[in-house]
Amino acid sequence: MPFQQWQVRDAAGTEALLYVGATARAQTMVRWTGELGYQGDGYLVSDRSHETVRLGDGSPATVSRVLVQHLDDRRLLEYAVVGPDGVAASGTGSSGPPGTRSPAGRGRTTWSASRCRPTTERRRTDCSPRS
Repeated sequence: MPFQQWQVRDAAGTEALLYVGATARAQTMVRWTGELGYQGDGYLVSDRSHETVRLGDGSPATVSRVLVQHLDDRRLLEYAVVGPDGVAASGTGSSGPPGTRSPAGRGRTTWSASRCRPTTERRRTDCSPRS
């Protein structure tokens, strides 16, 4: 899946890694989660939940929140699957990823988006999994 990553910082100085990937293959989005790469690098999932966030137009969207940890490095991952029909916390929901709910959704591009924030006092500028 083609993707791009950006290191971003808000006005308060909190840094996060923003990951955006794109695909027209629904099967890819059903298997994708924001923590897969971290688990492959030895991180363990210590907490999993959902959160409602406000989009730019003010509408609510549910995103997945996962806390991963590797030794003393804890990171909060927030991710969602975005498509023409809306935003879903994951591609494994009851109706599948956005853009795949009906035959008209076939062939549409679906985006995955994830952000990672360190949760320790020690500020890290790199939220990518260890290589």
